Parts: sequence; C-alpha cells; structure tokens
Amino acid sequence: PSSSSASPSAHPPQPDLLLLTRNGLVKRTALSQFARVRANGTYGIKLREGTGDELVWVARCPAPGSRVLVASSDGQVLIFAADSLRPSSRASTGVAAMRLAPGACLVGMVVLPPADADAAAAVAGDPGGGAAVLLVTKQGLAKKIRAADLRTMRRAGQGVRGVRLVPGDALAAVLPVPARSDAGRDLLVGTAAGVMLRTPQS
Repeated sequence: PSSSSASPSAHPPQPDLLLLTRNGLVKRTALSQFARVRANGTYGIKLREGTGDELVWVARCPAPGSRVLVASSDGQVLIFAADSLRPSSRASTGVAAMRLAPGACLVGMVVLPPADADAAAAVAGDPGGGAAVLLVTKQGLAKKIRAADLRTMRRAGQGVRGVRLVPGDALAAVLPVPARSDAGRDLLVGTAAGVMLRTPQS
C-alpha cells in the first residue's frame, strides 16, 4: 500500500524593508534582520559621517516586481524596479536612489505595485484604475500623476519633472492615492501651522 506524508506548512515569506535617506540613499533589508531589536534600538542603515544625512522613510516591499517612486524637492520624480536593489545587512550603507541637483533633497517614497497591475486595469476596461501619487508643494499646490504615465527607469538617474514649480516653491510631499477619483472621497491636508484643509479628490 502506498503512503503519503503531509509536508509541514510553509510560512509565507516576510517582505523586505526599503529604507530611504533625505540625501538620496536607499537600501533593501530583510525584515527578519529586525527580529531581535535591543531596548535602546538598533542600526538599520549606516549613514555617511559629515553629510548631515538622516533616515526619514521606511516602507515594506510586499511583492516581486514592485516599483519604487522617489521624489525630490525640485519637483523631479523617478520610478525604478525594487528588484534592482540587492538585499543587504542592517549595518550597510545604501546606494543612490536618485541623482539630486545641487541643493535638492528627497521628500518622499512610495512603493507601487508591479507594472502589470496597471496594465491589467486597462485590459479590464478601467484605464482610470491602477496606482497614482499626489505631489504637494510647500505653497499648497497639488498634482496627481498616474503611475502608468511614468516609465520605469534606472535607479540613480535624474528622473523626470513631476511638477513645474514657481520661484520660491518646492515639493514638500508625495503620497499614494487611488488613480480613480471616486465620488465622495476627500483629501485631508495639514499645514505646518496646524491648519487642516479638506478638499475633494478631483
């Protein structure tokens, strides 16, 4: 008689973490490396001394084929493949995410789904679906960009202009939003002075 043995249930793989600094360094580290964190914390990235750099964004990289969008204070945006980042140890230094212009810094990072997710939305008859990001400037201007309208480029490039800025303005933040503006969905925006504004997402 034949016999079969049940294999032990495999645990789903844990996602990696993406760490981004203000001066444009990015690294990918397995979440499992943070399983044991001391009470006083532990290093997640080695920053270069004397540069004034700081770790400001951490995001999960949930699936193979994910893309990373970074945006700089001068309005540039760049999408690159998360798979182009090799996993590294906690104590390692990151690599360049974007080549920054003099005086510019990064203002945010958004992890996007694989490009075929946007293509699937279009094939399903929903060209307005998929992922999108909202760019917000210091002077209160906002612009929404569909991820499908931006091509994936090589990491460490200059990217493309995401928003045209007037003199004295700068990009302040980049946020993930649905590409489709559903009726009744609003945006809540706060200023540095603590004032909250609510506006339709259109």
